[in-house]
Amino acid sequence: FSFFAMLKIIFCDVATIQTTRAENLMNIDCQIRGKSDINEALSNMCEVEYMEGDNKVFCDNCKKNCDTILRTAISALPDVLILSLKRFDLDYTTFETVKLNSKCAFDHTLNMKRYTLEGVESLDKLSSVKSSVSDDVMDISEGDQIPFDSLSDEDYTYKLAGVLVHHGVAQGGHYYSFIRDRSSDEGNDKWYRFDDDDVS
Repeated sequence: FSFFAMLKIIFCDVATIQTTRAENLMNIDCQIRGKSDINEALSNMCEVEYMEGDNKVFCDNCKKNCDTILRTAISALPDVLILSLKRFDLDYTTFETVKLNSKCAFDHTLNMKRYTLEGVESLDKLSSVKSSVSDDVMDISEGDQIPFDSLSDEDYTYKLAGVLVHHGVAQGGHYYSFIRDRSSDEGNDKWYRFDDDDVS
């Protein structure tokens, strides 16, 4: 399971209140319409949403609607990360389900740090430090670590292990997969295509 957290920061008259609502997921659905690569799709998922004006959120503390910031981040990464590219979408002119055949690039490794709760909080701290000092000089001593950089990439990096492919249209088709032989030597990745009983 990967765990999602919806952060809600309410700015009310009394105080700034932050709440978190967690949700368990088996995989992460990535909206790929108009996205060129997987990082763009993940960034879109984690975009900040400002709830203002008619969209204000009710604050239990001050008993009125207040400006709110909503943000989604991953609070716990699983051992095996499954990303589902949402290739089936609704065509709003015909109201039929269509398959998106646009390219969505991805590498053999994926660093998830900036999409996690720790990464988001570290980037927020970094931006508040930058905004509190002038553009000319950053008051960071040589021994100080920038919070985001202090998070080890090793804890957030995944190596591609498999790809599930759909061949066909939204109304029908066939699935096959490419699987990396994880017992092969590092740097000598061997990939197999599994297509029903045909393995090559």
